[in-house]
Amino acid sequence: ERAQAAQPPRECDWHPVAAHANGYIQHVDSEALLRFAIERDAMLRIERDPGDFALEGAPLVCASCPLDDAAAATLQAHFAIGNFRTVDQDVGFGIRQIVDIALKALSPGVNDTSTAVSCLDYLSAILCRLATRRITPAFSDEGGKLRVIAPAPDFGEHVARCLDEIRLSAAGNVTILLKMLGVLQRVAKATHSATRREALIRHARLVAEAADHSAPAAYDRERISVRIESVRVTFDADVEALTPLSPSRGVEPWT
Repeated sequence: ERAQAAQPPRECDWHPVAAHANGYIQHVDSEALLRFAIERDAMLRIERDPGDFALEGAPLVCASCPLDDAAAATLQAHFAIGNFRTVDQDVGFGIRQIVDIALKALSPGVNDTSTAVSCLDYLSAILCRLATRRITPAFSDEGGKLRVIAPAPDFGEHVARCLDEIRLSAAGNVTILLKMLGVLQRVAKATHSATRREALIRHARLVAEAADHSAPAAYDRERISVRIESVRVTFDADVEALTPLSPSRGVEPWT
């Protein structure tokens, strides 16, 4: 849960602990950090999250109290740093790998729509799971006192990581545009959070806009409009928020 019982110290009160090596943060022992903070009646602010690249000598974590060398070494030991990203705690890396496969599949030299569809299915599974989870950027002790502040992407950032680049590569690909709308509809059914549903409908509008600019055939636009209407009903959004496409976009009928 988000801790509200205390405010972090002023910027000048933080005492940084530097990373001991270059590399990717592979694991952060949040429970050990919380125990450390409680034992010293202090507060910690994590500067680098799993998946981030740590620079040797740059701040890794900051403490609200001065630390001797032994305490700093203890904090450093709670961060596993390696040469590569891993999926242990790094949700973004798993998303990145799937998105990269989808982008390669949609490239003109490959043109493998089926693989891109499969990628979207797995991305939808990830988003459905994230949609039901509480994202915790702060940890408190049993008394409710704020002890550890951690960076954490919000749900909207995860949606953007999953869909933004694929949408930009899907211009004119009706199958993928329809699939993306279906993904957003599926994820919307997994959450009742107004904030998270707002993020999803924002991306539904972006997909609809991409379809409006890249799907000239009336037949395809009608298919997309039907899906947009279905998505609109799922979100219970007004017509102005998500509008079906016009029947055609400058395409002359065959004569």
